[in-house]
Amino acid sequence: MEQENIKPRLLKVLLILTFIGSGLTMFSNLFLFGFFNQIKAMIAIQGSSYSFLGTTMNLAPFFEINSAFYLIQGLLSGLALTG
Repeated sequence: MEQENIKPRLLKVLLILTFIGSGLTMFSNLFLFGFFNQIKAMIAIQGSSYSFLGTTMNLAPFFEINSAFYLIQGLLSGLALTG
């Protein structure tokens, strides 16, 4: 008797969600790397604080980082996509 190797359904769902998360993270980090200077200038003009639903967030720390950080993050997320 041969037993079939059946993957649990939850594992399949987790794999799909990981793929989606890695893809979106890769896209957003590479987008930030590509448009880093433009976004940084826009934040400087509009102000670095952002308010949403009563919560204020300071965006300045995100642009004090070297832009290569976002490139590295994007590439590592792309590596995660390969499995």
